[in-house]
Amino acid sequence: MRNTFIVKVSSFLYILFSLFFILIATFRGMTRDTDVYKEVYNNILYYPLGVSEFYSITGMELGYGVLAYPFKYLDLPFIIFLFFFSFLTFFFIGKAANNFKINSFFVLICYFPVFFANHQLMQIRQGLAVATVYFALSILMSSEKKVKAYLFFTFSVFFHNVAFVFLFFLSKKINTFIANKKYFIMKIIFIFIFTIIFCRFITLFDFLTITDRIANYSGSEYAEERSIFHPVNIRAFLLLVLFVLFRLKDSIIYNFLLLLNTIGVAIRFGFYDFLILSGRLSTIFTFSEIFLISFLLCNRMRLPYAYLFLFLYFIFSLYLNLVYQVPFIIDDYFKPLR
Repeated sequence: MRNTFIVKVSSFLYILFSLFFILIATFRGMTRDTDVYKEVYNNILYYPLGVSEFYSITGMELGYGVLAYPFKYLDLPFIIFLFFFSFLTFFFIGKAANNFKINSFFVLICYFPVFFANHQLMQIRQGLAVATVYFALSILMSSEKKVKAYLFFTFSVFFHNVAFVFLFFLSKKINTFIANKKYFIMKIIFIFIFTIIFCRFITLFDFLTITDRIANYSGSEYAEERSIFHPVNIRAFLLLVLFVLFRLKDSIIYNFLLLLNTIGVAIRFGFYDFLILSGRLSTIFTFSEIFLISFLLCNRMRLPYAYLFLFLYFIFSLYLNLVYQVPFIIDDYFKPLR
């Protein structure tokens, strides 16, 4: 009875707070990339809605165009479209939390200070794609509905091609085998080291030019070096250590999310000299931290202590993000959107 009450309360709080955050995302000003999204939205009726044609003209995946088209066709303002876009992102995060059987409110509070400003105020296509990928994985790991999981994975790819990196994980049997507790720590260490070596191999042998988009990034400020000891990297590594030390050994889902987080942290270190890959590519894997922290809080702490830790984590992570990750976001937010 008490567990049912807690679930209902957490769901209510998730809906309430997510609505508040959706409104923040909706009424933003000139945050990075928002003007580009608005320009594409304003002209969407004149663009061809073919996969390659749309991408070559806008530099965006077709999903954005297909979603924007009916809103613009009905002559709805851009902020209405932003509201719906943000709503979808929160919808998939909440559904993923429910499928993983985690307190959705905890997940939301862990999400906001680290990923909200980046994914919902700037990189909205990647934000939606990542949320949808984890929803697809949650379906795959918590049920036998493979077709449904594959459909939502395909949906995510149509919004950002970074979701393709999860193609390997679209097998519950493989995921369960890897996440089995037998020799699990050895698997973690091997995957961490292998991923770093693989990233360095790609960099040293100049395979970064394999796509035009990455090749263009390599000649811009996105190719800047991020110190291995950057506070964001240190935070990610310390969280990984925490997840390993206090892991829920018998939980296949927890171990699976921990493996994803391990890959993400390793990518941060492996691509330390290529800022956009160290950040954006790792994000799709380290996104798992919002579920892992919530897992630990629900299973390792009493509720009052869990809320205290959650509050401290929220303040600390928000500080790191606003000071080191996106120090410009507050000023940008209040600049009028053209």
